[in-house]
Amino acid sequence: MVGKNVMTYTFKRKAHAVTMDSKSAVKIGKEEVVSIDPQLLFQRLVIAGTQADKLAEAFGYELCGYPPALFESKTVLLSANKPQIAKSIWNAVPHDDSPEGDILYVLDGGALLHRLPWQTGKTYTSILDSYCSYVSRHYGPSVIIVFDGYTNQPSTKDGTHTRRNKTVGRNVSFTSAMPLKMKKQEFLSNNDNKQRFINMLSECLERTGFQVHNADGDADVLIAQTAVMAAKKHRTVLVGDDTDLLILLLHLYQCGELYFMSEPRKSSSSSSHKYLNIGRACGILAQDVTSNILFTHAILGCDTTSRVFGVGKSVSLRLVQESPIFREQASVFRKVSATKDEIIAAGEKAMGLLCKGGVTDSLNELRLKRFHAQVTDNKTAIHPRNLPPTSSSTKFHSLRVYH
Repeated sequence: MVGKNVMTYTFKRKAHAVTMDSKSAVKIGKEEVVSIDPQLLFQRLVIAGTQADKLAEAFGYELCGYPPALFESKTVLLSANKPQIAKSIWNAVPHDDSPEGDILYVLDGGALLHRLPWQTGKTYTSILDSYCSYVSRHYGPSVIIVFDGYTNQPSTKDGTHTRRNKTVGRNVSFTSAMPLKMKKQEFLSNNDNKQRFINMLSECLERTGFQVHNADGDADVLIAQTAVMAAKKHRTVLVGDDTDLLILLLHLYQCGELYFMSEPRKSSSSSSHKYLNIGRACGILAQDVTSNILFTHAILGCDTTSRVFGVGKSVSLRLVQESPIFREQASVFRKVSATKDEIIAAGEKAMGLLCKGGVTDSLNELRLKRFHAQVTDNKTAIHPRNLPPTSSSTKFHSLRVYH
């Protein structure tokens, strides 16, 4: 290559460097070929040849461009698997038959909004009337409907809304007499459209004789509080398909005959309604669970917090029932005046227990132990998402859970 232009010169194939990634098998002797995973081989060499203290320090870092145990990408949290904890609660508490007699229904307006199909070409008036007819036909005259409020202000649920909507539809100026000219999903993906439609629907429902409450933002707390207060005077059924509502009812329940009715989603193969007596459920789950149920739900993922990769939500429910140490950490998140340091310390200890660590293990130490165990036994390379979150990422996750 002497005298050649270094920018244009290319080596012959036999002179190319052979990278580990280019080989998936090695030949031993004359005949035997052994398959290898170069990345796994490298990981095994790392734990065999690196001093323990230096390796422990390395596992305090993410080993990735973002926290893969908590994030789907650099800007997107891992989506929560909320129905998993609801399923565990339904399995722990016997279902009830449909309550009889005079019943006051509290409806989740967001679920109601998505319950009915919209037909392109129909006027907004006819769509509004179909909702009023649906509520009257299914629930009778004693109904309170609670709607979310939608603004352009940032909120902790923005990530969830973006994931669900995918795209944002165009802003539409419409009156009740105008026909619908776009698909329902596209129309409702625009917050301005949705808020104006909710305002019109609220007026229509009130004219029909129903009570309507409108929240300034997310309505889950207002829905649950409305049902809890109503149960003091009436046999009350909260109708919804959101796990958050069930969790809030269990936490806020005071007295009276209060039921949660799970309305099957349109995508569900089941067409039957399930009823859960909240008073009975609180008795079965006990105070240790219901007082810490918000933390139990949020620490492993809800609409505002990330799921932890590889850790099911039923794990936190089991721990809050069985582990006094886990309940002690959860109690910190109930304190209104908890300091930042208290939240961070309790969050790390709770996360360690969720990831099957010892009481004295830090998350970074647990990451190294888990890496050693998996590299030894696995037949493929270990991705950083399969390790517990780092202490650093858990710090911010814990603060978000507390908020």
